[in-house]
Amino acid sequence: MFNKTLIIVTFLIAAAVPTLSFGHAKVLKTSPANEAVLQTSPEKITLTFPEALKVTSFKLENENGDEVSVEGGKSLTPTKEINATPPELHKGTYNVKWRGLSSDGHPIKGHFNFTIAP
Repeated sequence: MFNKTLIIVTFLIAAAVPTLSFGHAKVLKTSPANEAVLQTSPEKITLTFPEALKVTSFKLENENGDEVSVEGGKSLTPTKEINATPPELHKGTYNVKWRGLSSDGHPIKGHFNFTIAP
């Protein structure tokens, strides 16, 4: 009824798809964690990746969308962890936006947020 070759090819393609979808680096962990509610300003903001990548842009924005200056956050040398040191942050929600280049040269980006409780 079914062609064996078609079944085998379908199985091989299905097995390869998860591998292809994980071909680009994604954040393994952030500190503070996404949507964390903190009582005090974090001393540093950290992103951890499963593979080394170049982080070409790192922005911290307050809830009004204004950029907050941070120390660090970028690295044109491939790295698995990037750190940024913010100033003392006041109550409110903050968004972290980053961009980079994976080891295969593809552009990637991501974002997360955290809140400093009143």
